[in-house]
Amino acid sequence: MNKQFPFTSTGVQEWQTDLYQQGATAIQNERTLIEADLVAWLSVRFILHADQQSFAQNLGAPTHQIYAIAISNALDEQTPIVLEKEESSAKKGNPYEHPKLSQMRYQIKTSAEVGTVKSISDPVQQRELIFSLHYLDNKL
Repeated sequence: MNKQFPFTSTGVQEWQTDLYQQGATAIQNERTLIEADLVAWLSVRFILHADQQSFAQNLGAPTHQIYAIAISNALDEQTPIVLEKEESSAKKGNPYEHPKLSQMRYQIKTSAEVGTVKSISDPVQQRELIFSLHYLDNKL
């Protein structure tokens, strides 16, 4: 896959859709790239601004490894990956006054939460891998 996608919620969804349509070999190749170098993969797969590339790099090797494994496993299981991203810090002023925070979490929804209940005794669960990027206010 040689496409680049916007680094937005929609762009992440488009990337997954495109990848899954290409089949098992493409998914395995993508997993290999992610596990080898998360930051390089992000730069190849998504359109990132210089500050986004810098932020990704500054997360550090332990975070890179944790995120890479989580993304790789999600692709293997075809678990939806969601990006929740706040507006640009440019609207908030100096980016050094409002540093970014990155969080990763799994969320499990039951069929009742997504509106498709089969029966009470047979709930269906859907897991999502969610990455959230937020700007911190200095109001502590």
